[in-house]
Amino acid sequence: MRYVFTLCTLLLTIITFSQELPRTSTATNIAQEVGLNTITLNYSRPNVNGRIIFGELQKYGEVWRLGANECTKISVEYPILIGSNKLEAGTYSMYALLEKNQWTIVFNTDAEQWGANSYDASKNVLEYSAPVLIGGYTETFSMGIEQVMESSANIVIRWDNVMVSIPFTTDTKRAVMVNIQAAITKGEDLTRVYSNAADYFYDAGDLERAHEYLDQSLKIERTYYNVFMEAQLMSTEDPESAKKLAKEAVEYAEKAEKGGWANYITRKMGEW
Repeated sequence: MRYVFTLCTLLLTIITFSQELPRTSTATNIAQEVGLNTITLNYSRPNVNGRIIFGELQKYGEVWRLGANECTKISVEYPILIGSNKLEAGTYSMYALLEKNQWTIVFNTDAEQWGANSYDASKNVLEYSAPVLIGGYTETFSMGIEQVMESSANIVIRWDNVMVSIPFTTDTKRAVMVNIQAAITKGEDLTRVYSNAADYFYDAGDLERAHEYLDQSLKIERTYYNVFMEAQLMSTEDPESAKKLAKEAVEYAEKAEKGGWANYITRKMGEW
């Protein structure tokens, strides 16, 4: 009986004693919005640790996983364009085919593998050649999304004294239209939906579309936010009429107990 108890205790210890240990190359996950498109990078971060990286640790002419441990992954919520080629929405592994002055970055449909051991070029869906830039020193391997604009950004890779940048674009206007149409089809709070659409196109400088969506919002109900938008659209052509509309918007805001909005509209009205 004593031996049975000892065996049970040992098995229980093995089952429950599953400790977490730190990895030499830490894992990281970053997400960045570019317009309405969420771009996610998942990778591990090795250090230089005094080694010669490119040409020795990472040999030229070979495939590199862009980091350590599992393969590096990228997820895109909407399609993106890299160069003239489209990467469809989804999750992909990323690799680099290394040369001294140029890397070919590849996007591969097999996103569930360890490193580059099972890399299969037949599963590549996109390849992009980027020049190698020599610059400042980076001890810990880094990937990020930089130069973020409404419809474009760069995936930037840094390690040792090397930097490689992969520019991409995303069709934000198309995503916006899909988003607006989905909200209209859903049919909830359409006063706000149409007004938000008008606000977006106003900021984008597309005044014709801004007027179209605003008219739909005003037909449903006059509120502080859509009447204020009406005032903004009129402010450059007819400031006095715009001020009258702004005062109406302030009244709606006060009635809705939106003191912050009332103060903001009053302050903007003073600028016209």
